[in-house]
Amino acid sequence: MTRTDFLDQAARLGFTSVELCDRTVPSAAHAQPALEDLGGRKLVCPSFAIRNDFTDPSRSLKQEIHKAREGISTAHRLGAQTVRLWTGVAEVSQPAVERVATAFTELADYSAILGVTLAVETHGGLSSDLDLLPELLDAIDRANLGVCVDGGYLPGASFARAFRTLAARIVHIHVKVHDPDGPEGSDTARHTPLIDYVRGSGYQGGLVVEYEGSGPRDVGVLWTRQLALSALDGTSRPSRPEYAC
Repeated sequence: MTRTDFLDQAARLGFTSVELCDRTVPSAAHAQPALEDLGGRKLVCPSFAIRNDFTDPSRSLKQEIHKAREGISTAHRLGAQTVRLWTGVAEVSQPAVERVATAFTELADYSAILGVTLAVETHGGLSSDLDLLPELLDAIDRANLGVCVDGGYLPGASFARAFRTLAARIVHIHVKVHDPDGPEGSDTARHTPLIDYVRGSGYQGGLVVEYEGSGPRDVGVLWTRQLALSALDGTSRPSRPEYAC
């Protein structure tokens, strides 16, 4: 799906905000055309996603950090306040932890200058280690470095545990559905920890619809949005989930 196709769908389905990424806006040079595309559809981009791997020793860490900095700069030009990024999954080792810590420290300091918050997505590898991740963030100790919870990479009881273990660090949440199965189905039950956390914590961060199912996309996206909206029932925050490409 192209950027314009995605934005057309978002507008047609009634979204007012979207999460773009470094595939749909690959560099800062593409930011102005993307802003025009957003404005023409009365959409905004509060968050942005970067794909990276700081754990892979075959990649230059300097280059990976530079690529992430470019993504953060692009996000800032789009008006995004939150950028989600990965640790990477190539290695789970002490050298990988050290590479990740170096990268996140530099990127958090750079993002702070721009007024951007970084959200480490629980996306496999080191980032889905619920014992390691809090220790890593504590060691880096940057106020603008938090967590994006993505249940797709936290199977079973680890999804509920994430909301307990990472509660104070959560700044962004993905409501991810693969195949919608209705209000009495397993997707609703699986997301109970997320719904309880949002309702009970006063959470004010991003709540992002992410549909990766095999069925009709409109149906899946609308069902996932309903699931996200159910988390906001009884809260005082505006009911405006974002839509992720």
